Amino acid sequence: KSVISEEEQARMVINTLDTIILLCSHPLPEWQPGQSPETKLDQCLRSLRESDMKVILETAMRIREEATSIHEAVAELQGILAQFQRLAIEPQNSVPDVVVWMLV
Repeated sequence: KSVISEEEQARMVINTLDTIILLCSHPLPEWQPGQSPETKLDQCLRSLRESDMKVILETAMRIREEATSIHEAVAELQGILAQFQRLAIEPQNSVPDVVVWMLV
C-alpha cells in the first residue's frame, strides 16, 4: 500500500496532467538559420511529433476532465509516458542521413 493519501495522489495526478497540458500546448521549436539544413526526414519527424503531441494533449485533457479514479488516471498516464519515450528516440543518432541516401 501507498503511504501517500488518496487526496495527495489525486493532487499529484492533476498536477502532472496540468504540466503535460501546458508543455504540449507549446509548438515545437522552429528550424533556425545557421543550423544544419532541415532534411526531408527532419520534416517528416516534425510532422509525426506534432501529431503525437496533439494526441497526447487531447488525451491529457480528456483524463483531466473525465477520470473517475486515481488508478484509471495513472494507467492512462503510463500510456502517455510510453508515447513520450517513443517520441524521444532520435533515429538520426543511429543511421546518418548519408547512409540512408546511399541505400536509396
